Amino acid sequence: MFKSDFKVIANFFVQKRKNKNYVPDVPTEIKHLDEVLKLLSVMTGESKYEQIINLPKEQKKGVKTMCSVAENLENIGICKAVYGFVSDGTIAPAVGAKRLGITIRKLKADMQKAGYKYPSK
Repeated sequence: MFKSDFKVIANFFVQKRKNKNYVPDVPTEIKHLDEVLKLLSVMTGESKYEQIINLPKEQKKGVKTMCSVAENLENIGICKAVYGFVSDGTIAPAVGAKRLGITIRKLKADMQKAGYKYPSK
């Protein structure tokens, strides 16, 4: 019935009400991504949507649907987990970098940028 981005938002809340563990699967393209994510953040009380807003522009280019929003949130969670495990010594930096598909140098820079302590040898 709705033809704008509100269609995506309305569907999200209907599905979320019916299934608490709903993973967005609507392929409809979001035209005003920042605004939709800000509204979802306010309406759900969850700041995780703002994390996508704060991504660098080149990383946000691939976020066009609620499916890609969910995938991005999952990737952010994976990165945070790896950063935490590397920071506390649970896994070696080389293992963390391999898991994320980046170099050790990039892992170190990304961890420091995100506020995680990179382990000293």
